Amino acid sequence: MKIRIAVISRMEREGGGSFQYGASLLEALAKLPKDQYEICFWYNSAALDGFVEKLPYLHAKPKWYFVQLLRVVMKIARVANKILKSDRIKDWLEFDALIRAARAWKPDICISLEQSYNPLSKNIRVIGPVHDLMHRYESSFPEVGAPAEYEAREKLFSRHARNAAAVLVDSNVGKQQLIESYGISADKVHILPFVASPLLVESTSPPQSFAGDHDPFIFYPAQFWPHKNHMAIIQALSLLPSDLPLHCVFAGTTDKNAFGPVRNAVRDAGLENRVHILGYVPDADVVWFYKNAFALVMPTFFGPTNIPPLEAMQYGCPVIVSGIYGMPERYGDAALYINPKNPGEIAHAISRIASEPGLRQRLISNGYAQVAKWTKEDFQKKILEVVTSVSSSLVRP
Repeated sequence: MKIRIAVISRMEREGGGSFQYGASLLEALAKLPKDQYEICFWYNSAALDGFVEKLPYLHAKPKWYFVQLLRVVMKIARVANKILKSDRIKDWLEFDALIRAARAWKPDICISLEQSYNPLSKNIRVIGPVHDLMHRYESSFPEVGAPAEYEAREKLFSRHARNAAAVLVDSNVGKQQLIESYGISADKVHILPFVASPLLVESTSPPQSFAGDHDPFIFYPAQFWPHKNHMAIIQALSLLPSDLPLHCVFAGTTDKNAFGPVRNAVRDAGLENRVHILGYVPDADVVWFYKNAFALVMPTFFGPTNIPPLEAMQYGCPVIVSGIYGMPERYGDAALYINPKNPGEIAHAISRIASEPGLRQRLISNGYAQVAKWTKEDFQKKILEVVTSVSSSLVRP
């Protein structure tokens, strides 16, 4: 009898790295042995339709047409929760269409593609990721450290650590943080390093949103959260020598709370003609930016690791990234590392790539080699290993 695996996702494309990681995980699950596993995928984002069609082994069950109604209902539920001082209503409604459908299928294992998951029931083995615990390690940022957000993350991750059959993390640092934060058994934590997104597609044409001559430019694809630290790049641009008038491209949804301050900082620095804020950028355009950028600059405060540096390396773009948490472990000698609190270091790293003979090409070559150390096939083998481990603990009739 085949083992039934229910895969669940409520990812939206605007979810950034979580969405890209989920796609990699889904692609890997589609490679599981067909004679041993039956996989059914419930999801609520139409953005995944085209990708899912390329994975015929998966039995896809799209529920995205419920999304708009569900969002309205959830808003009402949040108000009711505040009045009743209880999460009971929200917990009952959340993920309702997906959870109920998956439960009726009676799976043996449930795999969530993102860390905001909802276990089906106690007798179903759950596998899911914990991307970061930055609410504990970088709690000064309100997007994770505000009291309500901190409490919600603690509740989620402590429950996951306690109940999950397997937890997926990106690095040794991520594993150690999870163990020391929640006392989880080390054998339940599996290191599954990120890979470049399978959703990226190549384009040879410059994006319409970036018309004109803006070479050379640095690139940073990130949503406008304070921890993404766009401000440091703006300050670094002002410190560059006059003979290095780089442009800068920011790509990411503009509905987050750092967008207004970043836009104002660009204006105050007199950089409106050099800093280009494009908003959400399609996957094909992202590849074009990687292939044509002077460098990826990512002075984030969050880790342990991130996906954009791997994507940049895959497409021959030099990388400047924060030297914190698991970044040096993951990117090795394929990146220049900076202190995200120091715009001067960012400016110096940019200047080095421009002025040091051979440095840019060396970073590009090292990037290709670094990506080759952990491939999509390695990622898929590790998923099989994790699922096999969890499957072995099942009690079958």
